Amino acid sequence: MKFLQPLIIIAAIAFFSASGGPKVVPATRVNKPVASEQSAENLHEMIVLLAKYKKYQILSDDEKSKLRIKYDRMDTKTNTLHSSITYDVANSANDYTFSYVDSTNLGYKDGNISSTYTRYINMFDSTLKRMYSDPAYLGRMKNIVAGKNPDGTEKTAVKK
Repeated sequence: MKFLQPLIIIAAIAFFSASGGPKVVPATRVNKPVASEQSAENLHEMIVLLAKYKKYQILSDDEKSKLRIKYDRMDTKTNTLHSSITYDVANSANDYTFSYVDSTNLGYKDGNISSTYTRYINMFDSTLKRMYSDPAYLGRMKNIVAGKNPDGTEKTAVKK
């Protein structure tokens, strides 16, 4: 009977570990292919445009194929930092790679991080794919990043 006690404890720990707590993933490089025909410079321009549109900070940019971006997720009620993630992004003409650099409040420990790490990358990737497949969406993004209305008209000052 005593031999069952450790087995029960191990099973309970395994069960509660699997069902509770935040999901963690390895903070490894994530490579995303791009199906569209373009140059490395064009893909880089699209990544920079998307980073600006999604309010990422561009910490460095070689204007060719490498940049470092940081995303701060803010608590809208208190206007305080909820979490942040910094990535290095390198691209060729056919793909791009996100590499983990640093984070705040995402539980990075021993090479593992909250699954939010890959969720942000996947959201970035799905938006980038939409930019290539939907020219109207791309046009609206360019207008917004340029400080215009989505339809390309100039913004008018708010009367007080």
